[in-house]
Amino acid sequence: MKIGPIAIWASEILRNPSDANTNMFRKIINADSMIIHSEELTGFCIFVYSATIAFLINNRTDKYRAEKAVNYAK
Repeated sequence: MKIGPIAIWASEILRNPSDANTNMFRKIINADSMIIHSEELTGFCIFVYSATIAFLINNRTDKYRAEKAVNYAK
């Protein structure tokens, strides 16, 4: 998926979770994804996918990161 590189690049923003950081991450992801996908539902799905990538990157040493990433995405 084309969004992978931008999700990896922006993952640092979610290293310290807060509403402001989540909103900044969402704006970055939405700005990039709107180039191709203008539907609101698609944008939301791309955000969840990207946030999950960022979670996995930011928690790479956590033994249970995959399970936690699924819960995070929910």
